[in-house]
Amino acid sequence: LPPPDEGRRATMKGRRDRSRAEEKDIVEGENAGDDADDDNDDVDEQYHRHHDRKENEILRIFRDLTHPSQIQSLFAAICRLLSASQYTGSYFALDPLECFQESFVLLWKLLEENSAFLPVVMEKCDIIALVRPLLYFLYDCRNDSSKIGLLYSCVFILLRLSSERQFSVALNTEYKGDMNIPPLKFKQGTYADLMILVCQKVVVSSADHLNSMLNGVLTVISNCSPYLTSLSLLSSVKLLNLFELVTKPKFLYGSPQNPNYVVLMLDIFNNLIQYQYYGCPDLVYGIIRRSKTFFALTKMPELVSTKQKQKSE
Repeated sequence: LPPPDEGRRATMKGRRDRSRAEEKDIVEGENAGDDADDDNDDVDEQYHRHHDRKENEILRIFRDLTHPSQIQSLFAAICRLLSASQYTGSYFALDPLECFQESFVLLWKLLEENSAFLPVVMEKCDIIALVRPLLYFLYDCRNDSSKIGLLYSCVFILLRLSSERQFSVALNTEYKGDMNIPPLKFKQGTYADLMILVCQKVVVSSADHLNSMLNGVLTVISNCSPYLTSLSLLSSVKLLNLFELVTKPKFLYGSPQNPNYVVLMLDIFNNLIQYQYYGCPDLVYGIIRRSKTFFALTKMPELVSTKQKQKSE
């Protein structure tokens, strides 16, 4: 038998060796766990990167469409789909396609993502082929609350197009009565007249979302107004009716943003009179006949106080 001291030393050495082995196992386990976590993080990162790449593949294809022939073919196909989704003149379809919502979304994404799409469309494509279905669906969805998204899509697309001079000039094309909208009873004039009639109907018929719709509609007309060479009697009357609507005290003081609509209407009248005076005699005559509505603005309390304050300054 070993001496007592040597036995105690051997026992303590064995305990130290076991504790060191246990510490080594714990450290190795932690390192293995960290490596596993790192591997999991790498896998998650690769998955998300691959998933994002798959999700944005269509947007990348949209951005890569820069050749004019590709854009022309795509635009013509979208116009055919939209025309086949409604009953209009020569585009009459026995079984209309129910893909107009998807077509509008596709058109909007192209306008947003592809910077070359809109210039090519304005220079080389027939923009009136798109105006017809836009105005048709804008009028058709005005009273249907389930199609409010489609209504806003039409307004936003028109708003984007109205920023281009070529679009406003194209609206001076003579309307040939090739749209089946019987309630309008519009047979003679230009597409600018038709657009004003449809916008006026949308505003009057959409009481639930008047404030949000009115800003977009009036902005579209305001952007196009300097380039509209003529207005018919009917469209001139509708513009003046809109002006009377936004200048009523009940509406004007109903919200802090409502006076902005009066500014937009005055801007429309100013552009038409300043740049297209000889082409808009009916509008000029209508303004003279309804001059009391314009003079009444100078007698409203807040406007009078603002005018006096500007004079004092």
